Amino acid sequence: MNKLKIYLPYLIFLALTLILFGKFVFSNGVLFSSDQLESGIFFRKFYSEFVKEFWEIPLWDRYISCGLPFVDATHGDTFYPAALLQFFIPLHKALGLKLVLHVFLSGAFMFVFLKNYGLRKLSAFAGSVAYMTAPMIITLVYPGHDAKMYVAALLPLGMNFLYKGIESKGKLNYLYFGAVVGFMILSSHLQTTYFALWFYFLYMLYRVIKDYFENRKLSDTVNKFGLFWAGIVLALFIGAVQLIPPYMYTKEFSIRGTEAKTSYEHAISWGMHPEEAMSLVVPEFCGENRTSHVQTYEEQKKVVEDGGNSYWGRNAFKLNSEYSGVIILILTMLAVFFYRGKFRKDIIFFSSFGAFSVLYSLVDHTPLFRLVYSLIPGVKMFRGQGMILFILSFVLSVVAGVLIEYIIQLKEEGKTEKYLKPLLITAAVIFAAGIIKSFALPAMMGIYKSVFDPARMPSPEYMSVIRSGIVISTFLITASLVAIYMYLKNSYNTLIFIAIISALLFIDTYRVNNKFIQTVSKDGLGIKFTDIEITKQLRELESQEGYFRVYDLNMFGPNQLPIHRVTTLTGFHDNELKWFRKFRGVNEEGVNTDENLTGNLNEYYNNNFLNLAGVRFLLYQPKDTKGEVIPNANYLPRAFVVRGYEVIADEDKIVERLKSDFNPGSSVILEKEPKLSFIADSTAAGEIVSYKYLGNEIELEVRMNSNGIIVMTDNYFPYWHAYDQNGKELEIYKADLTYRAVELEKGDHKIIFRYISKPYIVAKYLSIIGLIFLLIVIIFVRFRKKALN
Repeated sequence: MNKLKIYLPYLIFLALTLILFGKFVFSNGVLFSSDQLESGIFFRKFYSEFVKEFWEIPLWDRYISCGLPFVDATHGDTFYPAALLQFFIPLHKALGLKLVLHVFLSGAFMFVFLKNYGLRKLSAFAGSVAYMTAPMIITLVYPGHDAKMYVAALLPLGMNFLYKGIESKGKLNYLYFGAVVGFMILSSHLQTTYFALWFYFLYMLYRVIKDYFENRKLSDTVNKFGLFWAGIVLALFIGAVQLIPPYMYTKEFSIRGTEAKTSYEHAISWGMHPEEAMSLVVPEFCGENRTSHVQTYEEQKKVVEDGGNSYWGRNAFKLNSEYSGVIILILTMLAVFFYRGKFRKDIIFFSSFGAFSVLYSLVDHTPLFRLVYSLIPGVKMFRGQGMILFILSFVLSVVAGVLIEYIIQLKEEGKTEKYLKPLLITAAVIFAAGIIKSFALPAMMGIYKSVFDPARMPSPEYMSVIRSGIVISTFLITASLVAIYMYLKNSYNTLIFIAIISALLFIDTYRVNNKFIQTVSKDGLGIKFTDIEITKQLRELESQEGYFRVYDLNMFGPNQLPIHRVTTLTGFHDNELKWFRKFRGVNEEGVNTDENLTGNLNEYYNNNFLNLAGVRFLLYQPKDTKGEVIPNANYLPRAFVVRGYEVIADEDKIVERLKSDFNPGSSVILEKEPKLSFIADSTAAGEIVSYKYLGNEIELEVRMNSNGIIVMTDNYFPYWHAYDQNGKELEIYKADLTYRAVELEKGDHKIIFRYISKPYIVAKYLSIIGLIFLLIVIIFVRFRKKALN
């Protein structure tokens, strides 16, 4: 029986998780997740198949964007433990089960923290239900933002160890805190980890200052703060493999390091607007976009134009909710005004951070974001600042749990009388205000429009949905306050009170979560999980003719062909090489336009950019047709030999030259002079014997009739090194703006191209050292405890 009491909360967390995701868990269906179906399938499939074939981590993705680094540019949760699932169970289940698992873990870890924080099990349980079901976290399954969910699940676990360390319950807790932060970094979502570090640091700072003024022990303050930073150092060691390579890549090579991606305008893009802020109270207010399939960019544009689905806000579309729950919001407000227990100062801190997170998320709608953008390092690297609101869900859940604990204590101590009348008055006022607002909605929306000047307003048809949302939020708040009142009046015991509050918390969030949790048929997703006839034919043709690329204009999604090892010219990865992005075409602000690829598609066979990239076929699907596979006879092979060259150092001038009558099949544009001399001759300078991808290496065999230059249309990247058959390193030149070239003398050559990322090598060993250190400490502590016992 005692064991059942210990495990019962976790079993209930599991049951709640299954209520939400049971249809997916107990079927062969796929949990709909937009980004995972768009890119995640390809990234994970390529990763798992590569490891199984070559027994090493892939370092280069050759299937999209003419090649880009796999680790340095990041391809998701490569090093996060949950990634192991895709090696052992079918991918279509692994993608969803990782998300479902972390919903359960968010509840379990929150429960552990709240118990150690000083709450009894029942209060901790209610706070944990609030956090694990918060739509800000749960609805991330729909867009498929797995790494955000990982960080959200780990946040309370990190807080648990940090709190225990501050409370002097063992210095090793700082070590475990650092390990949790390290795994947050390994999740690959550095922005949410960055926000979590803000929260941890500010809580630590607040506590050491508070504790110093209470006990006046400077040495204790310095010691705790030092141990906190020791934990952060361990986190940086553990997370180094997911931190250092992407940082170096972004800083020097990525489109994200360009001015267009670090400007104030970029930082405020995809921020939260007043209509989203209103949805923190009435989740139906701003609406959302949900479909049974991944929307194309054309569909997303149409959504904006005609108000498709129900979202009417200022962002391009809305695939999740920032709602945390109106019940925990009102409980937090009550705690701020009425709580007078030992957690009073913590409540002020948590509530203040929650208010900060909302104001920060509103970006340029308040002066706060401009101040933070100007003063805090790293802010300019990110957009979508509303991501910080998972911490709002956390602090609201914590404070709500504390208030519930306080309510139970008041009843046990017989100090309830003075709260009964204010509770009833508050419930009555909120109920009346909610009903009045629902009836006066048109007038209220008129006021909203005059104050906030939104780009659009909701359709008349959608007003009834907003009205229903106001009524539901009003009912839930009133029901919660009445439940507290009846408990304080001894209408039922504590267990029933917690059951009622927890049920209301679940109902509050379920009305939002249920809309974003969709299980779809694997077979209905077509090419995403099915190797169709066209992909089979393209692979077969490539095995006969040699490597080529396909330019998919609109027949499939950006990363769908690569799922089946069909190499595409573009694909989608929002961290591609900046010189390849310029090769595709950008406007004056550096934003991608693809103008070089699509500028004159009527004469695609004369397009140097398509021919140079080795585009063998263009895929185009006019409306209401099966689509066309258009051959391009002028495409160039993946590697070829030229004798002529031009030297142009300026990238814009290279683009202009490629747009001219330049012939890339006979000459190459270099950015500096080669070392060898070349004889002008009409005969071929040489021929490629073979070109093979062998894991993280490329093997090239070539027969040179005279001195010449080998052009390879995989993207240039300085981490690639070339070696001849004698082990001598050869210089790789940047060719035709984005590709590679090697000069060779007359004769037969066997060249090995090897990807060597020094940042990755160093970071890998740092992570290994950090994990080994952590493991040694855990083993030592375990054996020491056994010895003491």
